[in-house]
Amino acid sequence: MSIYSGVPRGAENEQVYGQLLATALTNYGELLHASGRLAEAEKVYRKTIAVYGPLVEVEPRLASWFCWETAGVFRDLGTLFTETGRLQEAEAAFRQALASAEKVDSSLADLADFSRSRSYEGLGEVFWASGRRDDARAAYRESLAIRADNAWLLATCPDPQYRDPARAVEIAEKSRPESFDKQDRWKVWMTLGVARYRLADWQGAVEALGKSVEQHSWESYVDRLFLGMAHWQLGHREEARRWYREAIEWTERNKPKDPQFGRFRVEAEMLMGDAVGETDERDEPGEVEK
Repeated sequence: MSIYSGVPRGAENEQVYGQLLATALTNYGELLHASGRLAEAEKVYRKTIAVYGPLVEVEPRLASWFCWETAGVFRDLGTLFTETGRLQEAEAAFRQALASAEKVDSSLADLADFSRSRSYEGLGEVFWASGRRDDARAAYRESLAIRADNAWLLATCPDPQYRDPARAVEIAEKSRPESFDKQDRWKVWMTLGVARYRLADWQGAVEALGKSVEQHSWESYVDRLFLGMAHWQLGHREEARRWYREAIEWTERNKPKDPQFGRFRVEAEMLMGDAVGETDERDEPGEVEK
């Protein structure tokens, strides 16, 4: 049965219906993903991709746009697979995202570059988690070669040689987080907060990460975990433990196999040591890798 069954005949009607359905499914999938309902999100992402496919034939004038949108859904799917430890499937999804982005014409070159950069970043995460470090480094280099202003990668890359937190702060501040809609604003504040943390600007990190948390409910554990570390560096022990526990409890329940979570958790535990979850007034602000 066609996905357009019950829709009035005609290419224009199919195109309009398909666009509306794909947009609604994309938003729904992202909502499920953010809330930790990953099995449901996966089903919705797959349905979204199936809806976008026929649209390329229905409306050739918008084929590039639909290919870009499809690339985004494949990236979301790749991220979901990475978070659940399904690394081979994640690699396949990110490669499909790259293939879709390659079909985008020059009229949407900036969007295509964004998608390709993010896809290589995702592949880097998969390769790093798989122990394929040379492949990971090649993917990170490619991501930054395509889009040198990838502030998130510059702030968080697992290989320190590709980090440039000062540049990440500059990029995030220039992008003016307040100018983004709420859906994306928290991501900019989070990137800025993590980058400031890497520069040992603990108070600046707390301020930016606090604004990130205010913008969303549970799209990310990263801002909460880094809030905990920043408060710890400032000597705010109980506040640090509270944010740490929130991040750990939610992520263990929803995304326990996320390799990025594993890295950041190790970093937090190295900083806080045995005092995590305990009260120990002897602790002093420590040093971590910047």
